[in-house]
Amino acid sequence: MIFKSQNIEFLFVRYFAGECTVDEREFVLSSIEKDSRLKNKFEAIAKIWAYSESSELVDAYLFDADAAWKAVEIQIADSQPQKEDIPLSRPKKIKLHYQLARVAAVLLIGVVLAYFFYPSTEFQTLASLDQSKVVQVLPDHSSITLNKNATIKYPKKFGTNERKVYLWGEAFFEITPDLKKPFVIELGDACVKVVGTAFNVKNIPEQGVVEVTVYSGKVLLCNVDKNNQVLGQIALTKGEQGTFNRNTKVLLKTENTDRNNLSWKTGVLSFHEETFDHVLSEIEKFYAVKFYIADKDLLQLKLNATFENESLDSVLEVLKLVHHVDFIPTSGGYFVKKSRG
Repeated sequence: MIFKSQNIEFLFVRYFAGECTVDEREFVLSSIEKDSRLKNKFEAIAKIWAYSESSELVDAYLFDADAAWKAVEIQIADSQPQKEDIPLSRPKKIKLHYQLARVAAVLLIGVVLAYFFYPSTEFQTLASLDQSKVVQVLPDHSSITLNKNATIKYPKKFGTNERKVYLWGEAFFEITPDLKKPFVIELGDACVKVVGTAFNVKNIPEQGVVEVTVYSGKVLLCNVDKNNQVLGQIALTKGEQGTFNRNTKVLLKTENTDRNNLSWKTGVLSFHEETFDHVLSEIEKFYAVKFYIADKDLLQLKLNATFENESLDSVLEVLKLVHHVDFIPTSGGYFVKKSRG
């Protein structure tokens, strides 16, 4: 008979009861080696199995093994379905009555098997609007600030082993420390793992690069396969920036030299002996405008200035006075040229 993979617990029960066939045993061992989620299930059942061996309450269920089996079936039927099919023969009731009763007893006396197996999959999705940023506090009191056009998906309640969220776009994270439950950000073929720290993540698929900048604590940037197995990783600490190139699959760690990396969050643009082309590039990103430079000599000009929550008009006015340039409005941006005055 073919059972859906949510019924793999039946196979785990057979494994601990010593009732697995050779093929089933090999399937169990290979599955938990390849899939960390299944490994967690396996280890949870192992704990419950060991506990039930010493539980006197099991005796109360031995008189009705069919009911014990039914209890297990109901528990699994209520779980979330998965995609894959697993060939599995239903164990004979007579041979497994006692073992199933043990499991059912533990289930029914309040050892929350589902809490180990099926952490809440009820997700909330938050998306920031264009030209805005949104701050959200997660169930563990961690704080996330979304840049414009970013989306985050997170569970209403985190699981017992980790705190996992999914991010598209750019966001700044301030994570509440919890050594027992690492914080994980899923980014498709990359992920970020932390315990407690502050860092910025940029995940824009069309750019082909994941970027992580650390402001406190320690962060792991990982390249993962479709089964979420880690293929490579780099450790990042305060002042460091990690990138993952989706095309070349290369992980790279560098020093963060971009003083305006968080300008989208802080509202502050700061320049110290920066070339004019770099200044205009940062202004383009911050204000979502476009500049067209007519005179290439302007690119060598330098600027020392800090703008804090200034309007675009105010910033351009300062540049006009400092560098004697004109900004002529055009379709979709500004034409930049030397001032005649």
